Amino acid sequence: MPTAHHARKTVALLLAHTPDYIGPQYWPPNSPDFSLVDYVIWGILQEPVYCRQINDVDHLKERLID
Repeated sequence: MPTAHHARKTVALLLAHTPDYIGPQYWPPNSPDFSLVDYVIWGILQEPVYCRQINDVDHLKERLID
């Protein structure tokens, strides 16, 4: 059984309404190749982006570029 974010209806909705949505076919597999370090690095990279509330997609893009 697919998880909620893999369900065909959910993916179709996201593709239709979220232009920058990256579908599950492009997600990395659950793999032992990912280590704790990979997740720690992503956490560190996310901190400055999400340290304050993001108002909209343009604000998110601006924060990511910064």
